[in-house]
Amino acid sequence: MEEVDRNWIELIGDRYFNLTQSEIRQLDPNILQAGTQAPNDRTNEWNSAGVFGGVDMFHSLHCVNSLRLALDGRKDYLSEELQHNIDQLHMDHCIEHLRQAILCHGDLTPVTLTPVYDFQRNLLNLVGQTRYPHTCRDWKSIQQELRTRDSEWLH
Repeated sequence: MEEVDRNWIELIGDRYFNLTQSEIRQLDPNILQAGTQAPNDRTNEWNSAGVFGGVDMFHSLHCVNSLRLALDGRKDYLSEELQHNIDQLHMDHCIEHLRQAILCHGDLTPVTLTPVYDFQRNLLNLVGQTRYPHTCRDWKSIQQELRTRDSEWLH
């Protein structure tokens, strides 16, 4: 496994956990009747202990990582039997999810363009600069808080 892959795994970590009934009621009380329940372990057996969920930030990061792997031609993030059926559905889902997340968060930080010459194609490109400070939430605090949840996790 490459260092980049290990860094992504460390960043995303265990992203799903049992939601409390209070958390579920804040989202949608109907989920209590129809929700996705937590697995007993990492098999296909499901228990009735609650609803499994996670934080959107880590779901978004999972989608970015999945797109990264797909663009690299790698399918190792899906089991072989799921690759044919779910791959396009998963990519479509991730693109839609990221579109919603970007629109929702509406970062107004200016992006300046810098000319970069591509000598191989004899082409001048304008590349957006991302070096300017953004107004952000403290993602490390979110990550640490979620990792303290006393529950069974699922990647």
